[in-house]
Amino acid sequence: MHNETGLPIKLTKESKNCKIITNGEVTDNGRNNRNNRIKRID
Repeated sequence: MHNETGLPIKLTKESKNCKIITNGEVTDNGRNNRNNRIKRID
């Protein structure tokens, strides 16, 4: 998932092996998920 909105993402316990690229907060209740934060330069 690629999310540049800054809105939060919530992964449920059923989620697995997801790759998240986001500008917002991530709540990860799943397993083997990878989260990367986008750094914005203004």
